[in-house]
Amino acid sequence: MWNSERFYRERDRRTEAYIRGKGRPPRPVDLVWGDEAATSEWGQLSILSTINMLARFSRGGRLQGPDARMLIRSPFGGGWLRDTVETTARAIDPYGKWSLEPLTGSNFTLGIGQDSEPATFYGRADGWAAVVGPTPPTKSSSGPRRADLLGAGLCACLLSANAFKASFGLDQGAFTGRLSLWSSGLDGDPGPELPIELDLGRVLIAGAGAVASGFAYWSRFLPFRAHWDVVDTDRVELHNTNRSLLFLPSDAGWGGSERAQKAAVLGGFLTDARPFVGRVDQILEGGQRWDLILVVANDYGARTWIQSSKPALGLAATTGADWTTQSFRYRPGRDRCLVCDFPETGSPKLECATATIRTPDVDDEGDSPDAALPFLSAAAGLMLVADLAKLSMGELAASPWHVATWDWFRGIGRPTQFAQSCDSECTRWGSPSVRRKVNRGTRWFDLDPEASQPE
Repeated sequence: MWNSERFYRERDRRTEAYIRGKGRPPRPVDLVWGDEAATSEWGQLSILSTINMLARFSRGGRLQGPDARMLIRSPFGGGWLRDTVETTARAIDPYGKWSLEPLTGSNFTLGIGQDSEPATFYGRADGWAAVVGPTPPTKSSSGPRRADLLGAGLCACLLSANAFKASFGLDQGAFTGRLSLWSSGLDGDPGPELPIELDLGRVLIAGAGAVASGFAYWSRFLPFRAHWDVVDTDRVELHNTNRSLLFLPSDAGWGGSERAQKAAVLGGFLTDARPFVGRVDQILEGGQRWDLILVVANDYGARTWIQSSKPALGLAATTGADWTTQSFRYRPGRDRCLVCDFPETGSPKLECATATIRTPDVDDEGDSPDAALPFLSAAAGLMLVADLAKLSMGELAASPWHVATWDWFRGIGRPTQFAQSCDSECTRWGSPSVRRKVNRGTRWFDLDPEASQPE
């Protein structure tokens, strides 16, 4: 039977597991915006991305702001802003009560831009940074930039995190202040302008889950040029829609439609993409080489297989069971390898977008489900997008660290960056001569100085 009770029970099971049943039923969250946001690309992206995340946990609220023609291409269609916002909310949650009027129980409002209606928290973009606080943020003196689209995504993640905690009545601090994707810090560095085009070459996206969905969502709005190969074995399930920015109930078969392959869904949102339904080791067996591998898979020994292939360059992003998001950089011969970061045996040090839970109806069948939250998966995907932009701009090699961590439990607790070495006996990067043989001719070969030196 297709009804709201069953829908919310199945979709929200992972959300309830993540907060360990400590929250109350979610209260409505209102979203408002003004002319500044309605008539700018960054504002429209913040509005659409915020409602995308709100509709995955809150079951309704007031949507209020001026209308305008769409300046960006929404994943779910729409030519005018207000219609696009409402269409997005309905596509994600067919039973949600999103209205132009206040709903009973709504006491938390998110405002996008300087001139929105009164709100509990306001947000805006400033280049690679986002500004969030209880007072309307001032406009940037630099004027609109392409880089504002990065800040717009971060703004939506931060506002949605604050709303999630308030909606469920969680005793956690909200984020206020500035956070930067450029510096991965609280300095709020707006960073440089983005080039007109960010050329990446041939890219393998290993995994098509929640973090990969967030990555593909943000990539849609940035000037990336690449050939994407997307590999994953799984079909979409309804519980995936609580945290994956591109998955809809219709993709999960809700209402009787056929369940979609995750790789096909993501491939459909990326330009020049080829989905591959299968395991990572199966696509690697073909002997292809990629300029870059995005590691967002954590099953079937995917990380071990990728590391064994001696990738020319790897980037990864994850979320953890402890309200964290992390990005990783794997430069051959310079950074700790994938297997040392994510050992396949024993107790793993990190998990990708998961928190293990028990639910009798599935665990009795031998299944171990996952749990995550929409703003965590979205933020991890956005961190990955920011690293790709830095790579294309020639800035990635300058970084002395290979791991960046953001803690979302109480606001954004002290972002950290650090570098680690492989275990003393690790030989998984292989010798420079081996890497020279397999990676010569790839786009980012010069990031491996040992192998790229003249023989």
